Amino acid sequence: MIKKWLIGITSVAFVSLGGMAAVTADHEEGTINCSNFETGEEVYEFWTSHGYHSENDPERLDGDSDGVPCESLTSSMESEFLAYEADQQSTSEEETTEEEATEEEATEEEATEEDATDEEAIEEAATEEAATEEEADEDSANESAADSEESSDEGDALPATATSYPMMILLSLLTAGASAFILIRRKVAQA
Repeated sequence: MIKKWLIGITSVAFVSLGGMAAVTADHEEGTINCSNFETGEEVYEFWTSHGYHSENDPERLDGDSDGVPCESLTSSMESEFLAYEADQQSTSEEETTEEEATEEEATEEEATEEDATDEEAIEEAATEEAATEEEADEDSANESAADSEESSDEGDALPATATSYPMMILLSLLTAGASAFILIRRKVAQA
C-alpha cells in the first residue's frame, strides 16, 4: 500500500514539476537600458553578443543611431563600436549580394526552361482561346485572389518560439503512462 502511494506521489510530482518548468530568456526585449551597465566593456559585450547595430537596436541603447550605444559609458570605445558596425554592414551586404546572385541564377534557369517550352506554350494558348470568356474570367479572378493570398504570406519572418515545454510534456506523459502500467500490472497480479 505504501508503495502505491509513493509511486502515485512521485508521478504527480513529475507531472506537476514538468508542467511548471520555467523557460527563461536572457532578458525581455525593451527592458535593458544604459543604467544596467557599469562599464563600456559590459555594453560592448552585450551589444555584440546580441548582434545589435544601428539598424537593429530593440533596446534603444543607441538613441542617435550612430552605432555607438550608451555614449556616456562608451565614449572611449567609439572606434571599436564603429568597427563592429562596419563589420555588421559588410556582412549584411554580402548576404544581399548572395541573394541577388541566387535570384539571377534562378532567372537564367527559368529563361532556359521557357525556351524549351515555347512550343508547348503555343499549344496551350490555342487551347485557352477555345475556352469560353466566362471560364477565363473566373480563372483570372481565382488566380488573382490566390496570388494576393500567397504574396501576403510569403517572406514573413518566423518568431522565436522554441521552448522546452513539448519535451517536458512528453516526459510527464511517459512518467504518467509508466505509473499507470505499474498500477494495472500490480492489480492484475493481486487478483
